[in-house]
Amino acid sequence: MRMATDVRALRTCWGDRIRIARARRRLSQRALAQAALIDQATMSRIERGLMGSSDEVRLRIAAALDVPFGELFDAPELDMAGTGS
Repeated sequence: MRMATDVRALRTCWGDRIRIARARRRLSQRALAQAALIDQATMSRIERGLMGSSDEVRLRIAAALDVPFGELFDAPELDMAGTGS
């Protein structure tokens, strides 16, 4: 279960970063989805951390937001050891 929790945390973090970058650029979710060549429902699930995405889709999202890939998708520090600290 630990790995599933970490994957969800990572997806949630990435989704939050996408949403913040989109808001800073005053883009609607629909406009970002269109620019990244995905449908709005998929973008919604990605932003909410409910769905992963391929590297290709992540690259298109970063390009549509005009931000470096790593700014959105570098992995945050996760407690991989399960120590809770």
